[in-house]
Amino acid sequence: MTPKPKTIFYLDDEAENLNTLSRMLRGHYQVRSSQSAKEALSMLKSEPSDVVISDQRMPNMTGVEFLKEAIRNKYATVGILLTAYSDLDALVDAVNHNVIFRYLTKPIQEYDLLHALDQAFQKVDLVNENLRLIQRLEEANLYLKEEINETHGLGKFQENTDGLKSIMKLLRKVAPTNTSVLIRGETGVGKELVARTIHEMSPRSKQPFIRVNCAALPENLLESELFGHEKGSFTGATHRRMGRFEAAHQGTLFLDEIGDISGKLQVNLLRVLQEKEFERVGSHETIKTDVRIIAATHQNLEQKISENLFREDLFFRLNVFPIVIPPLRNRIGDLKNLAQDLLLKVAKKSGTKNRPLSKDALDKLTHYDWPGNVRELENVLERALILATSNVIEPEDIILDTHIDTPSSSESLTQEITKELLEQTLFEVNGNKVEAAKKLGLKRPTLYYHLKRLGISS
Repeated sequence: MTPKPKTIFYLDDEAENLNTLSRMLRGHYQVRSSQSAKEALSMLKSEPSDVVISDQRMPNMTGVEFLKEAIRNKYATVGILLTAYSDLDALVDAVNHNVIFRYLTKPIQEYDLLHALDQAFQKVDLVNENLRLIQRLEEANLYLKEEINETHGLGKFQENTDGLKSIMKLLRKVAPTNTSVLIRGETGVGKELVARTIHEMSPRSKQPFIRVNCAALPENLLESELFGHEKGSFTGATHRRMGRFEAAHQGTLFLDEIGDISGKLQVNLLRVLQEKEFERVGSHETIKTDVRIIAATHQNLEQKISENLFREDLFFRLNVFPIVIPPLRNRIGDLKNLAQDLLLKVAKKSGTKNRPLSKDALDKLTHYDWPGNVRELENVLERALILATSNVIEPEDIILDTHIDTPSSSESLTQEITKELLEQTLFEVNGNKVEAAKKLGLKRPTLYYHLKRLGISS
């Protein structure tokens, strides 16, 4: 992309001076100009300029007064004053108030002017870089506050559980690299926790971890959220805003629910992954980025590709290192350790006393299919802590959403399952619960739970 030519603004009440300076700068800079201070301020309000040059002696307003007004209103960053007079008091005042960067005495020499402008734009670059750093700090602070106010699964990865040991091995291998990771699994299995674990084990751990829920915002707002925007780029854009790619610079950007982004944003994201650069909405300035991308989805992206709803080239860029998180129902052996950690967390969050699970309560938890996975387990335990009246959590304190269809039972055991159906099935198999479970298409623990819940004995 061709760099945008640098532009200066020149105010002088004499047309001859305007023409002379414009000739000097031809081929070096684009020049906007005016012979009226009032008109110049109006022009700068509509289109600010990094560097403004002004003559000192003019009718109605001096150059110092003009530059002070322009910089105070942020119409300009750096001011250069031209004067043919020994107006020492005005110059000292302007320097003390940081109004002028340089002053040049007339007649102006081309070399002196170009040298002053070169230094002026160096200062502009420095000022802009400082502003970017300040904005990054402010944005990072804002994101940090958001993160503190939200919950993040377990708070630590349960590597000591059998169901996740193999995943932890994968995390240890991929964390030290810059490789893109695609985390897949049902809603609530802890995909964000896995992403955070990768970040915390990586060389980028001291830098920001920024999360974006791609399903939470419409296309236009998500584009601004990711890439930022310039003031006035759309209705409601009252100021320049840094996007999450900038906020995550040198850190990790976690794109949750990546399967929900639009075709347009898929193209933009692919470009960032390939070229490591982007532009804010409403800007032509290209921004380089150094960000590690971790994406997550609960959707079948291969199917979306076949339906032309997801770009295959983007999928390959994201799916360099895939990690699949099994649902909680497939790792019930992990539940005891998960529950213990979650109880500590939700007790602190809700301000309730922490209590251990009784054996019967744990048994009730292990005989449930957990369609909402770890997230549902957390909600159930938080509710149980509130309801518990003894020093331990009892089965009656645990309220399960047993009328929600689960993946293992949705084809046969639905909300219409009744005591009569279970009793009839047991009768047909002579009370053999193993055979009854097979006939109903259920796991044995699921059948046992429903038999106990409905008071059915064999």
